Amino acid sequence: MLSIINCKYLVTQDSDLNIFKNYSLIIKEDKILDILPQKDALKKYHNITNIINFDNRAVLPGLINAHTHLPATFMRGYADDLPLETWLRKKIWPVENQIMCREFVYDASVYSIGEMLLNGITCFNDMFFFSEDIARAADDCKVRANIGTHIFDYPTPWVEDPDLYIKQGVEVYNKYKNHKLISTSLNPHAPYSVSDDTFIKVRDEAEKYNMKVCCHLHETKKEVRKSLKQYGMRPVERLNKLGILNSNFQAVHMTQWKDDEIELFKEKDIKVIHCPESNLKLSSGICPTQRLFRHGITVGIGTDGAASNNDLDILAEMRMASLLAKSYNQDPTAMPAIEVLNMATINNAEVMGLENEIGSLEINKQADFIAIDMDQLNTQPLFDLTSQLIYSTNSYQVTDVFVAGKQLVRNRELLLFSKDYLFGLANKWKERIKSLG
Repeated sequence: MLSIINCKYLVTQDSDLNIFKNYSLIIKEDKILDILPQKDALKKYHNITNIINFDNRAVLPGLINAHTHLPATFMRGYADDLPLETWLRKKIWPVENQIMCREFVYDASVYSIGEMLLNGITCFNDMFFFSEDIARAADDCKVRANIGTHIFDYPTPWVEDPDLYIKQGVEVYNKYKNHKLISTSLNPHAPYSVSDDTFIKVRDEAEKYNMKVCCHLHETKKEVRKSLKQYGMRPVERLNKLGILNSNFQAVHMTQWKDDEIELFKEKDIKVIHCPESNLKLSSGICPTQRLFRHGITVGIGTDGAASNNDLDILAEMRMASLLAKSYNQDPTAMPAIEVLNMATINNAEVMGLENEIGSLEINKQADFIAIDMDQLNTQPLFDLTSQLIYSTNSYQVTDVFVAGKQLVRNRELLLFSKDYLFGLANKWKERIKSLG
């Protein structure tokens, strides 16, 4: 079946960054068949009955969240205003050890996906325990995702040793390797929680199956100092010597840099994922995104988990990324609106290895797109659409969301499940967490 999507503004994010006015997308099943002016669409495709009109709305590629910990959403607000190590070791990890189970992970993932869809996020890149249940949630919710298996050197309620983490990750890979919407990766947590032997095993398995590897890296000064004391080298140098750094590697946070590390990342085509709000809230540091862009390094953007952010709102994250770069560089021209929009669309698609499928609206690409109502007081008058999208628009203006041609949000209502159902999940687990004392 063919569908015509008419809109006032079409933000393509293609290589020419075209923005068209009064254009149409022609959708055939899960792909974009054609892009043309509205006046020509009905002449060329005259027997189509499924016509959707997005008057006064901008249609743009579905937003991508390149770093999440979906089950952490049910710990939102549980442990705020603490430094990273205290937050993790004294609050978050102890609760996880008591509450974590397949039911918790699945419920929290479904809830988080609902939140992200309402925020215009059509694809996410996750890392957590019980990865098979996060994948099941993504499959049930019909959303696009990469599911990363969290890997540590110590036991958790999920598995008891690093070999079992990796085994679980390979099992999830084998289950979903032919899935149209779901990919998988192996995700060692961080250099301070993963040994050399485990990193080497991750490297070998990832190469065997051509899987991405995602890792928290150079998140804080303390992490770097600890590595220098323990290994006599910085974490990036250590991982490079272990042979794990390559074009399939995703480095999350990266607030601490040396010049030779920037050259290394450029040489090996390593991808960086910027999480500005989480880094600010935990006072971890600031990733020098503008400097990385100037060196030709691909930088994407993610929210991190809602326990440290405290939301899954990539529009808010984009605005923060731009303002932070301007302040950090003392340069109002740093990180202009179009670069930030690139980060959440085509850059994030490249980070995830999906740039040939999503990240821009082009013929033969997947029909992942959203509609944003620009006819609101906070986005008028409209002189520059891209600027308004980054500096003025909020997530409540996202009205409709499509993944692979299937509509998942209509007029700000989730179509697969109700908000009441999601509220019920959140309240159930809030009470169980409170009962832990």
